[in-house]
Amino acid sequence: MFLGFTSLEDSMELAEKFIKFSLEYILKNNLTDLFYINSNYSKNLIDNLNKFISKKFQKIFYSEAIEILINASKIKKNIFKENVIWGIYLSSKHEKFLIDIYFKAAVIFYDFSKRLKKFYLKINIDRETVFLFYILIPQIREIVGGSEREISPNIFKRIFK
Repeated sequence: MFLGFTSLEDSMELAEKFIKFSLEYILKNNLTDLFYINSNYSKNLIDNLNKFISKKFQKIFYSEAIEILINASKIKKNIFKENVIWGIYLSSKHEKFLIDIYFKAAVIFYDFSKRLKKFYLKINIDRETVFLFYILIPQIREIVGGSEREISPNIFKRIFK
C-alpha cells in the first residue's frame, strides 16, 4: 500500500482500519464460507474474527518486543534457538511467541533497528531506529508493513559519498 505524504502514525492507523474493514466485509458477505471453515478447520473462527475487529491493535516499539523476548528467555532457558539481543531480526519463532502466546492479539511493531533495514528509510531522532512498522496477527503473522522514506537530499549525499 502506498500512501504519499502521510506520517508513520497515519499509515499505521489506516492499515488497521483497512484490515478491520476487510474482515467486516467478509463477515457480512461470506458467512456461509466462514461457517464451513469454522465447522471443519478452525473452531471459533467467527467469534475470533469478531473479537479481533472489536479491539484496538496494540502498538509496541521494536525495543519493547526485544525486552519481552529477553525476559522470556531468562524465565525459560532455550525457548529460542538464538540469543535475543537488541538489533536482531524477529524470527518466526519470536513473532509466534509475541503474537500467539504473549499478547494473544494483533500487534503493530514499529521503530525497528536501522541496522536491519534499508538505507532509504527515515531515521528516528534516536539515530538507532527507523520509521517502519509491521502488523502481525495471531496464527497468520505479518499482514501489513509500512515505512516512511527519507526525503532529504543531504542525507543521501552523505550516504553515497
